[in-house]
Amino acid sequence: MLIELKWDKSAESAIRQIKSREYLSVLKDYEDNVLLIVVNYDRDSKRHECVIKTEKVADTLRLPFGRGQK
Repeated sequence: MLIELKWDKSAESAIRQIKSREYLSVLKDYEDNVLLIVVNYDRDSKRHECVIKTEKVADTLRLPFGRGQK
């Protein structure tokens, strides 16, 4: 499980950040699903947004050339 907390951003931008920065690379040998939980808090409206997704670790990582990418 990975939890990302944001402040005045969007939950979807946090999901993109998790993937682009490869936060799950420490779990590269883990073959099951991982739960991604992202919570954004908007300080002006005092509301929060939450996104929960399951993903395969390999689907969030950029594979080295020759291992599935062209």
